[in-house]
Amino acid sequence: EVQDTVLGLWFLAGFDDSMASKTAQKLASLQNLDSSFGPAHDVATTARAALMLAATSSTPSTLLAVQHGLDFIASKAHPDGTIGDESDPAHDTLWGVFAVQSIAGELNNIVSSGLIYLASRLDSQSSFEADPYLTALYVTVAGQNRPDLLVAPRGIHVDPAVTETGHPVTVTVDVRN
Repeated sequence: EVQDTVLGLWFLAGFDDSMASKTAQKLASLQNLDSSFGPAHDVATTARAALMLAATSSTPSTLLAVQHGLDFIASKAHPDGTIGDESDPAHDTLWGVFAVQSIAGELNNIVSSGLIYLASRLDSQSSFEADPYLTALYVTVAGQNRPDLLVAPRGIHVDPAVTETGHPVTVTVDVRN
């Protein structure tokens, strides 16, 4: 029922706000006592539900459900960077990192450890066991972690100021993130 409600909410978002709001409330009510979503109490389902709730609703009950979902994901994080149980660590870690990074909007230990673990799982073709679904999810997750760098023109320094062809030049750049 959780998966169908997540999908329904995704389809309704931006199309029928009244129905989306009711669907978000229903989804929040399906949260398990351990703060997970779904009958399997897994990270991936919890992450998808939290992402949809965070994107479509801002009522106190749905925001609380999102925070509880993030708490559940955090409780499933392991020191080696994996998130979830051992049955499918790449899948759960991808979804867990995606949710924490997207909702919390910060690079915390869960996200950074998860990204390191995920990068270590890439094969020589930079994919996950040639699985297009996991690879696409990895590209989405890793792409969110790009620095927002700012280089102002006056922050570029060339030494010497007057250069000659064939002579070494040192360029220093002031970068702000």
